[in-house]
Amino acid sequence: DNLIHQFVQNGRKVVFMGDDTWDGLFPNQFFKSFPFPSFNVKDLHTVDNGILQHLIPTVEADEWDVLIAHFLGVDHCGHRYGPDHPAMADKLHQMDEMIRSVLTRLQNDTLLVVLGDHGMTNSGDHGGDSEDEVNA
Repeated sequence: DNLIHQFVQNGRKVVFMGDDTWDGLFPNQFFKSFPFPSFNVKDLHTVDNGILQHLIPTVEADEWDVLIAHFLGVDHCGHRYGPDHPAMADKLHQMDEMIRSVLTRLQNDTLLVVLGDHGMTNSGDHGGDSEDEVNA
């Protein structure tokens, strides 16, 4: 059992955009899906730009109950360059601007949840239990 299944079972329209892994994990669960190839960690932009192409029109169309946008650029940037590289500042700025843009378009009764799944070491690695990896 999982939240996606529960939303769908209860008649909620779940729209997904981003990391194509989700379509494999939750086949035929999404009302609409915009998956983008996700395993090239040197690619900082394909997934994020694909989401950005669909995000605002989807938010404004208001044909969703749950909208999931899984960006990967910050994670890929960390793996490629580490957390202190100028490219990371650029990706973080892009995400800040995206959140600001979405916020101006959401209804007052909409819950926005923003998650990061991990931190990283100075070399861009994660998966361990160091303070840098478990805090984001």
